[in-house]
Amino acid sequence: MNSKAIILTCNSTFGLVNFRLPLMKRLQREGYRVVAIAPRDEYAEELESAGIELHHWDLSARSTNPYSEILAVWQLIKLYRAVQPVICFHYTIKAVLYGAISAHVNSIRFVSIITGLGYVFLNDGVVPRVSRWLYRLLLRRSFRVWFLNREDREEFLQLGLVRPAAAEVLPGEGVDTNHFRMSSETEGGEISKFIKFLVISRLLGDKGIYELVAAIDLFRARGFCAKFSVLGARGSKNPTAIPDSVVDRWVNEGKFEYLGTALDVRPYIQAADCVVLPSYREGLPRARLSSP
Repeated sequence: MNSKAIILTCNSTFGLVNFRLPLMKRLQREGYRVVAIAPRDEYAEELESAGIELHHWDLSARSTNPYSEILAVWQLIKLYRAVQPVICFHYTIKAVLYGAISAHVNSIRFVSIITGLGYVFLNDGVVPRVSRWLYRLLLRRSFRVWFLNREDREEFLQLGLVRPAAAEVLPGEGVDTNHFRMSSETEGGEISKFIKFLVISRLLGDKGIYELVAAIDLFRARGFCAKFSVLGARGSKNPTAIPDSVVDRWVNEGKFEYLGTALDVRPYIQAADCVVLPSYREGLPRARLSSP
């Protein structure tokens, strides 16, 4: 066992860079060998330029093909065996489930982080039912299971998915308050006649986008002067992804302005009067933590 190695496993390099890079840098400063395991994407270079050791994981976040999933587990088992870390941290559902198997096989302690319940707990069907069964089977082996709110912890306990002694609530994963800080600057010093609402979210049904559009229609029907903008990825393979044709129709009808995606959300937050997140279930929304 390498007492100075720590693994962080996720279903995307983006997830590690966007949410956990400060944590990994802190662990490096503490003298640990930090190993990231995730499918390589366009954010891999940023991770490696920070001195993080990145191992590609051949995983599709949305695949249900048994053969490819077994291969993904086997690859993770071999990576864990090669690194032999003192502990592993698992983020996102497949990393939590497959990481639990891989760490257990290699007798490595691991922490499962439940950042939100999402599709598996908001819907029914074969995949959600199998996922919940796997949670029950595998999370009991976790050294710790971390939740971002009390409600998610209580639901897992009621369903018998975790050991009470291992289930802990974190006060959020946090944001860099030097990076996300309230600005005293105003946009040209002019007061707009419109209230500017900003939604930072993927365009998914589970994120409350249909409810957003219904609220926009209600605002307009009552004569309120408001402008709505949406910043976030579309075209996701998530089962609740809103079809591009529907998004295009909403934009053409003037429901909201679609801003695409951005690496730096701060200028968009600064330009808005109100940031909205109508999501069904979140652990502790980083989009809201970033919007003082």
